[in-house]
Amino acid sequence: MAHDTNRMVLDALPAKEQAFWQDGRNCFFLGHDADGGTIGENLGDPDGYAAHAPVDSQAKAAPYALEIMGVPFHYFWVEAIGSETTESGGTWQTDTEQNWRFIMDGFDYYLAAVVRCAKAGNMRDAAGFMNWLCHVCQDNAGFMHALHGPAGVHPFMFNEFFPPPPDLPHGSASAFLGERVPDVDLAGYRPQLLGSSVAEAAFHLYHRYREVNRHSRHNLIPLIQSSYARDQAGETAIRAAIATKLAELLMDIFHTVYCLATDSFADAAATALDNVDMTDLFPVEYPNHLGGCYGVASPIVKRFSLSDRTTTVPLRLLLEDNGERRPVTFDTGLGTGAHYEYVLSYGIPRGVYQRCELAVGLHAELGEKGCVDVTIQLDENILFHDKFAGASAAQRVAVDVARGGILRWRVRALTRDWHDSNNHVVWGAPTLIK
Repeated sequence: MAHDTNRMVLDALPAKEQAFWQDGRNCFFLGHDADGGTIGENLGDPDGYAAHAPVDSQAKAAPYALEIMGVPFHYFWVEAIGSETTESGGTWQTDTEQNWRFIMDGFDYYLAAVVRCAKAGNMRDAAGFMNWLCHVCQDNAGFMHALHGPAGVHPFMFNEFFPPPPDLPHGSASAFLGERVPDVDLAGYRPQLLGSSVAEAAFHLYHRYREVNRHSRHNLIPLIQSSYARDQAGETAIRAAIATKLAELLMDIFHTVYCLATDSFADAAATALDNVDMTDLFPVEYPNHLGGCYGVASPIVKRFSLSDRTTTVPLRLLLEDNGERRPVTFDTGLGTGAHYEYVLSYGIPRGVYQRCELAVGLHAELGEKGCVDVTIQLDENILFHDKFAGASAAQRVAVDVARGGILRWRVRALTRDWHDSNNHVVWGAPTLIK
């Protein structure tokens, strides 16, 4: 099972962090012994809370369980038809806000509970809550259940697209996606601090989970293909790659909880989180199709604009400096086209970041004949609005995000043709600043 990674992670932690968990270690799900029995008390394990589990397991797990809107915080939701991705004026917008809120509420709850119990010296309950959080991350970020969650699909969907091989006529693709995990080497991994507060840690945990989840999703089809081909070495290598990313995610969580519970933060690690480049953050809402060369293949391009479907061009905006317009190139940011309307949105935690800074406008060369309307909102409050036409200068923008919420970047094409290939929008160096 993926949850065998608990043992690998606890063994790989720095000595002082292993000692921190010593009194609670036996409460973690650590895998199975030679007779198939569970090692450890398995406190706070969601599978132990399931209806089919033995009564004693349910009793052990129940104090650590959480329900949000009547739904157990275990497997994340799978997109229902029309619930997340809708046609929406041609952009095929995906809106994962409901899933995002569900996940963030759970991460906030469990991180706060673990830290609270650990600070009080109650390591048994700290381990119970931590075990549940680890299990949820392992399930939803790896193997079959990585298909759950934002923009996900039901795991059995693969059975419709990958018929079984001739020598296994009654098999199914999903059967090869189970959580069979080889041991992995974590000796060279240095855990990342996710935050110096629970709110900040939950924010970064969400994006780390999405990063590992995407890595797993990208490996599922190769895993099926290797399994169908009876390529055991290839299958083991893919499983090890997935398990390694899962284990590294858990190491980040264990390390962050240790730092939060003991108030011990390395200055460099904490300072590195003061400014967050938004380029690689996972948006809550985003378009899947835009005009021009930003079609369904590349509606949002990181760190570049596109001059055609395959040729990248540096992000560049015409900005005013001391009354003079000059082109400025950005190493970070996003390049997009436009459409009737599209929205990019990001969840911002309350009280963590003071402002968001960026530059926005039409690309200095590619957008000379474009025309767009740009609005930036925090929830429903408009913080910035401007229209950009051709050679008009772009704008540097700083907006207050201290109260948290959904930060929305909204773009509308003002050209006669919504698909106009001149509407090259640039979001330059978007940064969250404490």
